[in-house]
Amino acid sequence: AGTLAVKQLRVAQAGGAQPLLSWDDLSVVLADSRPLARQVHVQQLRLQAPTVHVARDAQGHINLAGLLPTASAASVAEPTHPTPAWDVKLDRFELTEGAVRWRDATLAPAWESQLESIELSADALAWPTRATSPVSGSARWAGAVVQVKGEVGMDQAQLDLNWRDLALGGLAPYLSQVLTQPLAGRSAGQATVRWRAAEPAVQLQWQDLVLQDLALGPVARPAVAWRELRLHNGSADLATGQIDLGQIALARPAVNLARNPAG
Repeated sequence: AGTLAVKQLRVAQAGGAQPLLSWDDLSVVLADSRPLARQVHVQQLRLQAPTVHVARDAQGHINLAGLLPTASAASVAEPTHPTPAWDVKLDRFELTEGAVRWRDATLAPAWESQLESIELSADALAWPTRATSPVSGSARWAGAVVQVKGEVGMDQAQLDLNWRDLALGGLAPYLSQVLTQPLAGRSAGQATVRWRAAEPAVQLQWQDLVLQDLALGPVARPAVAWRELRLHNGSADLATGQIDLGQIALARPAVNLARNPAG
């Protein structure tokens, strides 16, 4: 038993202008642990103000990819005598004031965005185990508050998502690659994501998906607009591509048509 702490950590890449990873404080409270017997019991792990900088260069390379070992480097010789597996338990995990900063140089000009105010907590984590552990968290992006709550495990997960006031303009650099007109509006929703390793598929079910005050085109005279589009009780299987939109309700749609002098 005991306490470990690492404060003001900065991990930088050679030649990098900013750290890849940083945090203000990491504290670990150990319970009865026997590392030589490969048994570790952590009573509490708290991480304050972690920040991760993720960047994609103009060639599409992600900066964090270089930190992962290659297949040849990761391979090791089989031990002569088999060793027992690690038994790791974590009673409580807390992350506060986190942030993920994203820069994409494949776009011109390069686009930057930030997921901020990340809060995450989990209880009764263990490895290896088939049991699930409760998790909850929240974050802010593009003016929206995103909340998540559910259960996660090594071979399954179920997460309930809730968000509101998500500005579609935050996706403008990517939407401009498929749309010829600017898109404005807000999104809100309640959805559930399910995953099982035995069934390699990710299923998305939503109670409500809402697009509000949407306008495609100039603000003064958009080509397409509506007050609200609501999808109720729908689902999507991301492995097969099957989508059930559920019930659809559209309020105050408008389409502005025009014909130029050439017809």
